[in-house]
Amino acid sequence: MTLIERIVLESIQSGSKSVAKIIVNTDLTQNIVDKSVQNLLQKSLVHYEDGSLVVNKKGFSKFAISYDYQMEKRYEVRNIVDSCIKHYFDEKMGIRNTNENLEHKTKLSLKKVWMTEEEEKIYNSLIFNLNHFLSKLGESKSKKPRFIKNKKIIYFGSCDYNHIIDEQFKIPASF
Repeated sequence: MTLIERIVLESIQSGSKSVAKIIVNTDLTQNIVDKSVQNLLQKSLVHYEDGSLVVNKKGFSKFAISYDYQMEKRYEVRNIVDSCIKHYFDEKMGIRNTNENLEHKTKLSLKKVWMTEEEEKIYNSLIFNLNHFLSKLGESKSKKPRFIKNKKIIYFGSCDYNHIIDEQFKIPASF
């Protein structure tokens, strides 16, 4: 499944939609939405119900536990992070001309740090609180229409440097 198909699927998961509503919700073109919907229908991930597209819960459940789904989630994360990094540096280098104010520009921060056990406990606590905060954002039942195109992508994490070093010596594998 492509990243664009995932975006279309996510739009449908938030409530049944016509193709026209998916276009408004995602800001994708008619041709791209039509092709994505066709592919999702072929994969039995969505179906039409009363003229609107809905998630095929049975088809999606089978797909969600498959090895392919886990590999596609990995591909999706890599694709999103790569796109965010590219967008950040394009803005920074003036390649991407943005009319957005500084608050809405892409943000990226990478730190290489040593931590004591106590500092790592504090860090883990902060990550726990951030995760809790972010999970509550999705529960808000706002009356205003929500558009996939307006969602924020937030990513964070940490890894030991030795894992990065080890990864550099592995033979590249496809996703």
